[in-house]
Amino acid sequence: MSYWLGRGLAAALRRVRPAEGWAPVLSLAAALLALSSAVDAAGWLHGVLNPHFPVLLGMIFGLFAAHKLRNGPLTAFLTLLLGAGLAILFSATDLRALRDFALLRQQLTTFFHLLGDRFGPAALHPLLLSAGFFFALWLGGVWAGWAAGRWHNALRALFFPGILLGATLFFAMSGYFWGGVFLFAFALLAISLCYAALRQNWEARGVGYSPEIALDVYLTGFAIAMAVSFIALATPSLRINPITHAFWRVWTEPYATIEARISPLFSQMKRPPRSLIGGGSASPASLPRAHLLGGRPELTEQIIMTVQVDDPAPGAPEFWSDYRWRGPTYMRYTGRGWDNAAVKEIRRLGPGEGWLQALPADRRPLRQEVHFLAGRPYWLYAAGEPVAADISSQVFLRGPDDLLGMTAGARHYTVLSQAPMFNPEHLRAAPKSYPPHLAPALALPDTVSQRTRDLAARITADATNPYDQAVAIQTYLRQNYPYTLAIPPPPAGVDVTDYFLFDLQKGYCDYYATAMIVMARSLGVPARLAVGYAPGAYDARKNRMIVREKDAHSWPELYFPGYGWIPFEPTAARPRFLPQPRLRQSLQANQSDVQTALQALRRQGWLRQAWAWGRWLALAALLAGVVRMGWREWRLRRQAANAWQRAWLRLEWAGPRFGALPAPWLTPREAAARWQEALTARYPGHPAVPALLADIQALAGQVEARAYAPPARRPDDAAAGRAWRKIHVRLLCLIIGVSLVTS
Repeated sequence: MSYWLGRGLAAALRRVRPAEGWAPVLSLAAALLALSSAVDAAGWLHGVLNPHFPVLLGMIFGLFAAHKLRNGPLTAFLTLLLGAGLAILFSATDLRALRDFALLRQQLTTFFHLLGDRFGPAALHPLLLSAGFFFALWLGGVWAGWAAGRWHNALRALFFPGILLGATLFFAMSGYFWGGVFLFAFALLAISLCYAALRQNWEARGVGYSPEIALDVYLTGFAIAMAVSFIALATPSLRINPITHAFWRVWTEPYATIEARISPLFSQMKRPPRSLIGGGSASPASLPRAHLLGGRPELTEQIIMTVQVDDPAPGAPEFWSDYRWRGPTYMRYTGRGWDNAAVKEIRRLGPGEGWLQALPADRRPLRQEVHFLAGRPYWLYAAGEPVAADISSQVFLRGPDDLLGMTAGARHYTVLSQAPMFNPEHLRAAPKSYPPHLAPALALPDTVSQRTRDLAARITADATNPYDQAVAIQTYLRQNYPYTLAIPPPPAGVDVTDYFLFDLQKGYCDYYATAMIVMARSLGVPARLAVGYAPGAYDARKNRMIVREKDAHSWPELYFPGYGWIPFEPTAARPRFLPQPRLRQSLQANQSDVQTALQALRRQGWLRQAWAWGRWLALAALLAGVVRMGWREWRLRRQAANAWQRAWLRLEWAGPRFGALPAPWLTPREAAARWQEALTARYPGHPAVPALLADIQALAGQVEARAYAPPARRPDDAAAGRAWRKIHVRLLCLIIGVSLVTS
């Protein structure tokens, strides 16, 4: 039964086989499925639409139009008509409506009512978003199928789907794995389409060629695709910071205005997890949309990461209030948001290698183990000032002790940081002379209003030192400005600090932190913005912090000579940082503990690298084995005229391992006799040897019968595979020392 099913399936596949062959179609389908999987991973549509269906359906229609219609205008018209109809049908109705005309009419009426009433300043309904995404994916699939079948050009075929994929990855900030799959499928598609075009050209001109060349082409294409994907993953991304910063200094305001007008249309979309000011995966040269102070931030309950710390009781209040998982810091205030100028120095650090030349006073070493669950982060997150990690990292420095951030690109790492212990007496006595490289931490734009400066002076009138001034500003903001997420975006052309302090008078952490930094700078105290996550929730069972997207946070850090950057908490919804006198230790003890921790990180980093290289080597060995098996199978099919000869060649290749050396002048029966001598000598008295020898002799007889017997008495080729598998199993049992009971 299975034989006839297989024959029928093979005949059906040959009948519907496209002119290009199955390899280009499968490669194209893989690329389009990578696009739809990235859309699905973004989670924009709350699961109301399966994105795989429209893109594959569009590809099938595009291939059909390329081979059967062969008319561009007609194909375009049918594409738009069918796409719009299918988008409305599958987005606005369910399967029940197809059998109930009244229900179908009701659902379509509702959809067109939404289309007429909601396409404006109000938020788009999920049905309209679903129809729009269905139509876009349908167009991408149709274009890919038409271009592949009509022009045999992979670049044309995947140009429009590539744009959709790039936009999805950029705005979703997730699903980058599918970008690699898309690139791999693109390389395979380019090679398979090139071979298909050559084959059709040869057939049209009557040029003879061997069909076996296809296996060589596809094996080579697979190797090239793997190499392209590996190079794309291994090559570091290039960033041209001066150009990007110069561009966005001009286009920040127009971009913010456009985004503020477009974003309300897509309020129903389920956004991927990210922090309020772009801490999750933003880079030093990322778009300013990640650093602007805008409207209500989108926060979810999705878990971002878990953190284990080496404090004895991390759930205790004295520890709980002081944990902030800091990512990047921002120095330049623009009046509308934050960005960074080009960094002064970029260092590459190995595992356990620190960047701080001198440790600040009143700090304690804190070791944290971070597990990211929401994609691969760009920044390395740590409490306080990160010093080193157990993985290779990059350090972006604006000055000798002014860290923009550390980048790692790993989902699991251990980081050592210097956490402040908040000694108020020492901070009050800190000197007021600041190094020259901190001049940007005192700069303010012309947009800062005089009443903002006057308010800062009035709040700190009784303070005699920078620390008391900072505490006074922090207390004023916490007591006079309620915390809320439901706020409108600031009007165009106004300074957001002035707008927050005197007009809005409420807000969330971005506004609190910005206001405190601006007022501190107006008093001559260096300050910067830190971005990351609040502590999260303590899991006592596993002794770890669970950090969710809703914990995204920003806070100010002020500089005190000798003590470094000290964090403050002006946001009313978060606890203040607390002094920890019982944890204080001398600077010498801190340095000793840091050196011990760095050595442990180096050892841990070496083990991590050994494990990583071992996995890559195992994967390379597996791929080499697959290629070797494919090459061997190709050689077998070229050498053997039928299935019984292939089975006998496999037995000859296994002969040297058991002492039965093959020879071209031996007949099958003579070779079987050599197998008997070798197995009897190597495995005397083994109970599996007689049955194995009987199977080998039977195979030899069938090989001779297939070669010399009349057609009516030749053995069935379908039995050759079963005969070889039976011998193969018995040979494996001999190798591992297992006795096979003969049947």
